[in-house]
Formats: sequence, structure tokens, C-alpha cells
Amino acid sequence: ALRSEYFDDSDGVRTGVRGGLGVGSVDLWELTLTNEFKVYKDLITRLEYRHDHASDAVFSAGSSVDNTQDTLSAEVIYPF
Repeated sequence: ALRSEYFDDSDGVRTGVRGGLGVGSVDLWELTLTNEFKVYKDLITRLEYRHDHASDAVFSAGSSVDNTQDTLSAEVIYPF
């Protein structure tokens, strides 16, 4: 599956960061790619990669901030 989202944080209310030069909005978007595998009967695994991007530095990167962030996650699901 492939999905994307866009968010406009007007006046930096949710990110705590105001747009360029302290005015305006911060634009954020993400792109996620998910691959699902049925391993055995009801056992499902998922591998997911997500890339986040913002018009200003809003993501924590150690002791600094950056305008991009990448996430890799794995899930194991056994419905009963």
C-alpha cells in the first residue's frame, strides 16, 4: 500500500514552529509504503517505511532539528 498526507500548520500552533522568518505556516507532508506478508494461515507481518518532510525544521534529530524524518517499522499480527 502507498499513502500520502499533507498538513498546513497555520501559525505553528501544532508544531510549535512558525513558518519562514517567524511568520506564516509550516507545510508538512508524508509518504508511507507498506508491504504485507501472510507467513502462515492467520499470521500476518508488515514492513513499513515512512518519509516525513516539512517546510521548516520541526523534527528532533539528536541535539538539533531537521526538516526531514525517516521511520522504518515492522508488525506481527495474529488475529484470533
